[in-house]
Amino acid sequence: MSDMTYHIVERFPENALQIRHLVLKNSNFRSMCEDYGKCAEAIQYWDQSKKPGAEARVAEYRYLCRELEKEVLQALQHRQES
Repeated sequence: MSDMTYHIVERFPENALQIRHLVLKNSNFRSMCEDYGKCAEAIQYWDQSKKPGAEARVAEYRYLCRELEKEVLQALQHRQES
């Protein structure tokens, strides 16, 4: 599991086994989890930044993370139903 997919497992530890399985088997799911990891790291960066517009960046990345979380949960639910 890559560093980027670690973040989604950290967010949903109760689904860790399913996430790891899908990351290995499904490239689209893996990309979604990697995108989530990039967003999580961007939030950390911008949250500590003193640059102009940092707060807006944090808000944007938090929104993206929430949307990706929804997609991950939908993929997990779909997997359980199949």
